[in-house]
Amino acid sequence: RDINRVRLNRSIDEDGPLRAVLFKRNSKTALSSVAEVWTTRFVVVGEDAVCYYRTRGKFTWDGEPSQRMPLSQLVEVRNEQNAQPHAFTLSFKAADDNKSTMVDWCFAASCEEERKKWMRKLNDIVHVERDVAAAVTIDPETGR
Repeated sequence: RDINRVRLNRSIDEDGPLRAVLFKRNSKTALSSVAEVWTTRFVVVGEDAVCYYRTRGKFTWDGEPSQRMPLSQLVEVRNEQNAQPHAFTLSFKAADDNKSTMVDWCFAASCEEERKKWMRKLNDIVHVERDVAAAVTIDPETGR
């Protein structure tokens, strides 16, 4: 299982896609070292996918993403309050070299209100985009 940990440090636009400058760590385990360097990356949760961007030089939101995870492949949303305050995880089923793998995107908001905003926005997007929207329902209060 691939784990992508994201520290959100930009508020969302209530009317547009979720956008955040992030610090990313990709690891095969959930363990983190305080000395580990987190590289600056960008993430956008749009109407149909979570898009991950890395850049050299000036960044624009309009470029091609380095990674794109369709929200139709979102299988689970977990509240990670025990691991880190104001955190939640999105788990995707991803096809990788003819085998099925799980990819986790772990988000940590700066405060509880910001986490709830992200959860509400994700809930709106998932319900609009998915035929089986009831399969992934996100409660902004609990993150479940």
